[in-house]
Amino acid sequence: MIRTLQFYVTRELLKTFTLTAVGLTLTFSLCGGVLNMIQAEVLTAVQVLRMLAFVLPIALTLTLPVSALFACAIVYGRMSADNEIDACRASGVNIHRLLLPAVGLSIATAAFTYTFTNHLIPRFIRQVDAMVQSDIQKIIFQALSTRGYVKYRDLVLYAGQTELFDEDPEVKTIRITRAAFLELEHGSLTRCGTAREAQVDFRRGAAGGTPIVEAALFNVRWLDVRRNEMFETDKQRIEPTQLPNRIVLKPKWLTLPDLLKYQKAPLTLPTIQDSLQRVQWLSQEARFYKHVHDQLTGPAGVLRLTDDRVDYEIRAEQVIQDPEDLRPTLRQVTVSEKQDGRQRRYSAGTCRLELVHAPFEEVAVWVHLVLRDKVVMTDAVDPGLRVEHDKRDLERVGLPAHWPEITDPIDTKTLLGDLHDPAAATSELPSLNLGTRFDKARETQRREILKLRQEITGIIHSRLAFSASTVVILILAAALGIIFRGGQLLTAFVISFIPGMLVVVANIMGRQLADHAGTHVMGLAIIWLGIVIVALADFVVLTRYLKR
Repeated sequence: MIRTLQFYVTRELLKTFTLTAVGLTLTFSLCGGVLNMIQAEVLTAVQVLRMLAFVLPIALTLTLPVSALFACAIVYGRMSADNEIDACRASGVNIHRLLLPAVGLSIATAAFTYTFTNHLIPRFIRQVDAMVQSDIQKIIFQALSTRGYVKYRDLVLYAGQTELFDEDPEVKTIRITRAAFLELEHGSLTRCGTAREAQVDFRRGAAGGTPIVEAALFNVRWLDVRRNEMFETDKQRIEPTQLPNRIVLKPKWLTLPDLLKYQKAPLTLPTIQDSLQRVQWLSQEARFYKHVHDQLTGPAGVLRLTDDRVDYEIRAEQVIQDPEDLRPTLRQVTVSEKQDGRQRRYSAGTCRLELVHAPFEEVAVWVHLVLRDKVVMTDAVDPGLRVEHDKRDLERVGLPAHWPEITDPIDTKTLLGDLHDPAAATSELPSLNLGTRFDKARETQRREILKLRQEITGIIHSRLAFSASTVVILILAAALGIIFRGGQLLTAFVISFIPGMLVVVANIMGRQLADHAGTHVMGLAIIWLGIVIVALADFVVLTRYLKR
């Protein structure tokens, strides 16, 4: 008899559960909830249709626990409202045994949620991201056409008018007229400018990787906000860079094995490696500027820059160093140039040196020299040849590889300190005397790594708690449905909503607190607190109220 009753309850549970899951999943997917979570900012209609195949399983993972919760509350509530529970009790049937179908459904839901959340969803996200990255130029073009701007890392580009040229399978090009750009650093504006025209080329990455992007701006006027300097140039080239994966590498989209790996070694996470390379680049830049200052103010008073194409000897009467990034401004400068068998001498009121990072070129780091203020060029062979300029951009020269003290990266422990030290979150790093900009970047990088480790720990606990919570919540929903006779839809919804909301709120609150060093342990405790409260409620309801 009991097996017949359990089969009957199981059939009703599965029927209600399936219908609810299908309805909620379609509503949640087609209304854009999961698409917004994926954060593919601008999608074409074809991409949206292709993404639905990946979005539906993700939405199902989120709606399945809610569907099971609702099914338990309404099925057991309807049985109680129709006096079926009273009939079973009068026949000597143990009511607790009637809850076994709810227990089975809760365990199946928990297993499904655990498997999909920790293992399968990240694979779907990778496939979605690969699909979006394959048409990244179309997404950027659509963003510029509809929204008027795109943001990549610390660069914001605005466009007045855009054209897309994608006939060539190897190179896709976006041409922009009336462009404007902003360069940010940790949220603060550092440079801004305008360009009459810009061209952005997307080249296919190696072995099907993410595209390599390079750009050129024409008739550029830009303002250096930090130095309050205005510059103009006919052409400004943006060095090639590879677009990163925007979704896969976020901790919330990683598999559980990956989370455990990166929790132990956060420096191996590609996004951290990428930001760490930027900090190392700042250190290389600062060390070069410091070397320039030391050479020009030393006993010899000369700086020599040379590669296999050009040779420069630079002298300056005055060297003014910026305390923020150590970039020197040279006054009353003379530059002796040897190139292609000819020798020239330049004199200028000021000279500006800048390192240019070009990771996808044969020479990764270049030195760019710009002479200003009454630039005079004379030829060593023909001294009578004299040319004056308001501004002169010299041929860039590769950074000499025989300067290991400049080109070699700083070791991680010196750069970031001991990341395993419990006091690392509150202590300050000792200065390396490479400028305040570099010191701030080091501190920001260390805080980012420490916060990442805490965030990963919070994500692991949150996922496990979310999967485990379905067991205690579904049992409580079934028991409350019996007690309150929740055969009506509104009653069933309220009964299933309250314990589920308690666990969800505790999970979200705990996740937020776990991301901060001062409240990390408290946050982990709150994540599990909701489950403990519901489990205690299960014990009280099953042992005391359900028997009445």
